[in-house]
Amino acid sequence: MKDNAVRENSSTIGAIVRGLFISLLFGVVVLILFTIVLSVMGARPTDVPMTIVLLSYVTALFGSITAGRHSPNRGWLAGGLTGALFMILLLLFFAMIPESVLSWPLALLRIACAFPVGALGGMLGVNIGT
Repeated sequence: MKDNAVRENSSTIGAIVRGLFISLLFGVVVLILFTIVLSVMGARPTDVPMTIVLLSYVTALFGSITAGRHSPNRGWLAGGLTGALFMILLLLFFAMIPESVLSWPLALLRIACAFPVGALGGMLGVNIGT
């Protein structure tokens, strides 16, 4: 019984790590495409931050779907943790940029919003199956 629980937990952790990897990979691809589109089309500087926030949630959703697909059960939890951890990693990355201004209450709100987005992705991933 205990051996089965340990195997299940390690499988869930593996699903979360896989989801984070997919989120980071998908995020890099989306960021490169977004940069190309901005350079070709041009955009107002006021539109860029909101677009980056929306793209980060979409990226967290895709990673959470992956985590849910590979989680043995409780896909909502694996997806939610994947979304929250991805947002934490993203905010830590943005905190290292010298020109960025990071508001900690806003950062906590983004992390709190990433958990339900990730949980939704995890639920979708479990229902999609492996």
